Amino acid sequence: MFFQAGLLVFLVFLTSYGNAAFATYGIGLSILGLMIVVAYSFSISSAILVSQHLGAGDKQGAYDAAKKTARTSVYLMIVGGAVISLFAEEIARFMIDDPEVISLMELKRTLWPGYWKRYWRHDYCRWFSCSMGRWRAVL
Repeated sequence: MFFQAGLLVFLVFLTSYGNAAFATYGIGLSILGLMIVVAYSFSISSAILVSQHLGAGDKQGAYDAAKKTARTSVYLMIVGGAVISLFAEEIARFMIDDPEVISLMELKRTLWPGYWKRYWRHDYCRWFSCSMGRWRAVL
């Protein structure tokens, strides 16, 4: 109940930013749903494998199966997240042709270090000063 109320408040605030932001949120939820389906499938397969090993009395086999499926799931989710981040604009273009929504979906400019490189020193120097090539805190 509290989650639904919080989501409703969030969506009310989101609509104040306009249709493009709302459409971007919807596309993001679709992509997130795809990744969650992959994670759920590994969860179900892990439960089946662990149950089979426990039913056979093989506790070590159950542990190994759980460990292998968890590791595989984590690796796949990392690769999937990287692919989605790298091809965010292409995925957005596949789902919608509105340039404003596509610009909001482009994650490359905020996630990759090259985007922040030009702003990093400027913003960082407000709180720190550079002396002799070393960063030191300004008190």
